[in-house]
Amino acid sequence: MLEHDNSSASVSVAFNLEAKLKGKPKQSAPLKGVFEYNYTNNRWLLTAARFE
Repeated sequence: MLEHDNSSASVSVAFNLEAKLKGKPKQSAPLKGVFEYNYTNNRWLLTAARFE
């Protein structure tokens, strides 16, 4: 989901992390997060990243 106006934006993401270590079964976990951006000096700058 994307929410924005002329000076800020917020992007919500969700994905599944998977890992397989040698000799171990594959493990996975869901991860949700939000990236927040501000528009400053003609650029979108990442100002915060939060994960659950």
